[in-house]
Amino acid sequence: KFNQYWYSKPTIDAMVMEISENATRAAFLSTPSVFFSLPKESKLRLNSRVFDLDTRFKKDPGFVEYDFKKPNEIPKSLHHTFDYVIIDPPFVSADAMKLYS
Repeated sequence: KFNQYWYSKPTIDAMVMEISENATRAAFLSTPSVFFSLPKESKLRLNSRVFDLDTRFKKDPGFVEYDFKKPNEIPKSLHHTFDYVIIDPPFVSADAMKLYS
């Protein structure tokens, strides 16, 4: 039903290192492979959220159902609570970029 584009292990490792060195609470928009590569019991993982439309991830307490076509439907309790944001739109188009910005 959904396309998930997964990064190579070296790319994920580099991203996790960068995020871990600079974030205390991160929002992972459409980047479940990066979120789920954080150490499961790490403070960063526990404080962060993964925003995705794919409800296969909903068992994880960090999951927030997110449709990039409805960006204003993020729960208000999460507004202005992240110090780092990782975004990988599901496709590259002017419309998608505008919705993620």
